[in-house]
Amino acid sequence: MSSTDKFTLNTTISLSNSNSTQHYSTSLIENLLKQKDDSKQFIVIKNDQNNLSSPAWSTFGFPAKRLEDGSYHRIVGFTSCFECKDTYSYQSGDSGSTKHLLKHVCSKRSLLSEDNREGPMNKFIKSKNSTTFKLTAQDYTKIRDQLTKWVYSSIRPFNLVSDKGLKTTL
Repeated sequence: MSSTDKFTLNTTISLSNSNSTQHYSTSLIENLLKQKDDSKQFIVIKNDQNNLSSPAWSTFGFPAKRLEDGSYHRIVGFTSCFECKDTYSYQSGDSGSTKHLLKHVCSKRSLLSEDNREGPMNKFIKSKNSTTFKLTAQDYTKIRDQLTKWVYSSIRPFNLVSDKGLKTTL
């Protein structure tokens, strides 16, 4: 079974003094989260762990049900997108992988946004303290020749060399 398959998971939620067993599926949770009501019976809460190592947690949290006292209780076994409410099965702990969450469209959009420049990718992003230097004519010719070889040997379009990202990198 793929990690994005929809399935049902039994979850027990304690409501006040009585125990009530709820049977949730990813599609049921999605529908409950998408309901347009003022009571906000179901919401997505942030993952409040201190050492979040995956950028997926900027887009995903945990679905939670509102209790009688107004607080929210996490629905264990699932994670949901803050934006579109897509819900996936998820097991916390050492086996909890976020790789499949990063394939989610909202995650990709979030990771590409200008506001999200923190995390392990910092070493690849041009630093404000970086130094610039001038290339010698010989080095410039060598780089140009290597780029030309790359473009024609990989059957790339010639306008690739005018790409904004490539210019920023060089």
